[in-house]
Amino acid sequence: GNISYEICPRYPEMEEIPPLWNTVAGQYELMKRPLGDSDNTEVLGHAEIWIDDGVLQMGGVAGPLLPISDTEIIIQGGPFAGETMAYEPATGNLYHHFLLYKPIRPESNTTRR
Repeated sequence: GNISYEICPRYPEMEEIPPLWNTVAGQYELMKRPLGDSDNTEVLGHAEIWIDDGVLQMGGVAGPLLPISDTEIIIQGGPFAGETMAYEPATGNLYHHFLLYKPIRPESNTTRR
């Protein structure tokens, strides 16, 4: 009664953290994805991605993340489970639906325990 939990796919066990994880970990500003040549600078909010005990995490509704290539990340939980985020290596930006996640600053060590 009144207990709920999220079903999430089993996260792979890895011996070492892939380099991409440390690259995408950090603080982000959320903005509307620019259309055409528009220059959007309105910040809608903030997000953080971090590594916690061998799991790439994102705050809010995204939950655990699992990169499947150098440019694609699968959202593992929450209402967007199974959807992908696109990573743009040249800028460090992440894209999901109409949102642009723009890195605020690179983080060199974002591992939590």
